[in-house]
Amino acid sequence: MKLKQNVTLEIVQEKLRKELSSHIAVKSRSNPINKKVLWIEANKDSFVGIKIFLRNDELRLDTHIPSFVARMFFGGLISGIFHHGSRRDFKQKIADFLVSEFYDQ
Repeated sequence: MKLKQNVTLEIVQEKLRKELSSHIAVKSRSNPINKKVLWIEANKDSFVGIKIFLRNDELRLDTHIPSFVARMFFGGLISGIFHHGSRRDFKQKIADFLVSEFYDQ
């Protein structure tokens, strides 16, 4: 599959906000040191989140724990064990949405 023409992170962010904002938080982020590195965070709750990157004409997804407090108190390993299934399901849901909206079939 190939990404549609002229797809940017801003377009992806607006589409996610428009379609899925009732149950996820969507925001744009950048690296504090290198401002050229941008990504979108789609967070379901404090323990389940997805980072969306646009690299090499492809949307790439990575799971993460959005809350610093959750990472600090529960640790990435403990949270990863208990919330692995939730993160996997959420990642699949977002991936299916992105494929249906931004890729040519």
